Amino acid sequence: MRILWVDDEVETLTPHKIFLERQGFSVDTSDHPEEALSLLKNNKYDLVLVDFRMPSLNGNEFIRMAKKIAPNIHYVMVTMVQDTDIMEESFSEDVFDYIVKPIKPTQIIAIIKKIQRDEVYNRKKGMELARLYQELSEVPRDINGWLKIADLISTKDPQDEILQGEIEELNNEFAEWVQENYKEMLNANIIRSDNVVKNRVIPDIKEGKKVAFFVLDCVKTSQFKALIKELPTHVRPLIELYYAILPTSTLYARNSIFAGKLPSEIQRVHPGWLLDNLHEMELFKEQLAREGIHKNFNFYRLNSPQDTDDIKPSSPIIAGTVNFTDILAHVRGKVKPLKDIAKTSEEFKDMIHFLLKKSRFNDKITELVEQGYMVYLTTDHGWIQATKPSLVYGGTELTDSLRFKFGTSLRIENPRHAVIFERPWEVGLLKGMGKLAMARDNYFFVYPRDPHAYAKRYKGEIMHGGVTIDEMIIPLVKIY
Repeated sequence: MRILWVDDEVETLTPHKIFLERQGFSVDTSDHPEEALSLLKNNKYDLVLVDFRMPSLNGNEFIRMAKKIAPNIHYVMVTMVQDTDIMEESFSEDVFDYIVKPIKPTQIIAIIKKIQRDEVYNRKKGMELARLYQELSEVPRDINGWLKIADLISTKDPQDEILQGEIEELNNEFAEWVQENYKEMLNANIIRSDNVVKNRVIPDIKEGKKVAFFVLDCVKTSQFKALIKELPTHVRPLIELYYAILPTSTLYARNSIFAGKLPSEIQRVHPGWLLDNLHEMELFKEQLAREGIHKNFNFYRLNSPQDTDDIKPSSPIIAGTVNFTDILAHVRGKVKPLKDIAKTSEEFKDMIHFLLKKSRFNDKITELVEQGYMVYLTTDHGWIQATKPSLVYGGTELTDSLRFKFGTSLRIENPRHAVIFERPWEVGLLKGMGKLAMARDNYFFVYPRDPHAYAKRYKGEIMHGGVTIDEMIIPLVKIY
């Protein structure tokens, strides 16, 4: 490692320079900022130590100039204890670290080790991203391929800026694919919201096994993966990804799961039942009956973490919904302290994880497995953090949702921001509600009468109902 040390009292650095050179590091010193900038132009350094207080310019000013020459070097500020008031200003210059005088050699060694660890981490991270891009490029963009892509990206760090750009491109590609292939998907032999219970849960019931089935409202695949990691080692979880029906909304997707039918079929038999989620138990009972299952079952609606205590292994079939996960998403937008605590999508995921742990949900699942139950967990849809407004036009008949709109007069200013079905009844949805538009990527719909106010109010909210990989490709976890 090669080090440049800039200090107007360069003679005081001699003992430290000797120490570092004995440790195997190459050290150049300079007592003048102009000379130091020249050295940066003509040499390659890994670390630059800069004294804050110099006669001609201060450390922040020097780093600002130096970064124009060598932006990728680690810069460390050397400062007196009383200089702590300048640290906040230094953050804007992206200073890697600080050393407080009097300098101890161990401080410098600690920073060098930190840089070396970061370099190893970044190299490893770069290699992992390269492998990921290679894998993603090799996956076909078809029904099974998108499930593979969803699985790959659900294990990666969503805060990585490079990966965020890749995911944005994938989501746009996915939305195009859904626009062209959704009708075919409804006729394909794949697992979807409307057949997941029939094809995965009911076979175990028919074999005489005790079964518990829970739908966790508004939870991503990555959250399920984090949840099952904390299960005890004596239970076995298996995860499978499948497709939520559109729109990725509780009223449509969750009712479809419990009914085992598409929304158009539910509406035909039970007009008005899609206006709420108050009939899931009846829909589930009807689905079981169609399969010749007439056993009694217990149905639970868990609206708060404390409600998990109500689950009792007193019936061979248990079913229910975990609603407090979605309730928190809605409350977050209305309660400022909550929004401040969970500003980012990762912080919101952490909050949901905390709630599930507080509810002892994993403990309850483990108890059921130990009582001989096959436990199935899924969600009705995932979610995104909406960041980009998109103008929508129409009359008073437009529905209220921010990620999807029905309406006979519906028009999206930029159609590239949405997946649009002109005749939604042809894809298992309802007649009489006009066209359907579902937002792509991280867009949300705003009205033209005051778009800036709508954008300011809803930007950063947790939303669902659109067409993204996170919202539409969801997990089924089998635990036994």
